[in-house]
Amino acid sequence: KENINIVISIDTSGSIVQKLLSEFVSEVVALCRTFQNIIMTVIIADCKITEVIDLKNADTNAILSLKMAGGGGTSHKEIVSYINENIRDCKLWIAFTDGYSDINEIEPPNFNVLWVMPKDGNSEEFNFGEKIILED
Repeated sequence: KENINIVISIDTSGSIVQKLLSEFVSEVVALCRTFQNIIMTVIIADCKITEVIDLKNADTNAILSLKMAGGGGTSHKEIVSYINENIRDCKLWIAFTDGYSDINEIEPPNFNVLWVMPKDGNSEEFNFGEKIILED
């Protein structure tokens, strides 16, 4: 029943088509509605962070009203740095991405990581975290 802080990142790079982006947002909304005791920090990013939103008490309005910018390349380094500097009690980072990124260039963080990807995402093994493949 205690609150848990997690971080969710949504990849908005050029390789993320609108259908996949909508699927990512739907999954975040489902998490909010299912786990109301989770305090979520949502990071929108392509090769850099474009927006950071705090979601509390299952309030999905902030995520649903976002105009997600991006379209560049993909980097997860800045996200890990942001978490390390600003969310020191992070227990879990859920990264919605297609996996085409600098993931294996990142030092494994001190928190759990879930990579949530489409079936046609990057199939290589990452040096940290667990992969979850989205089903159609």
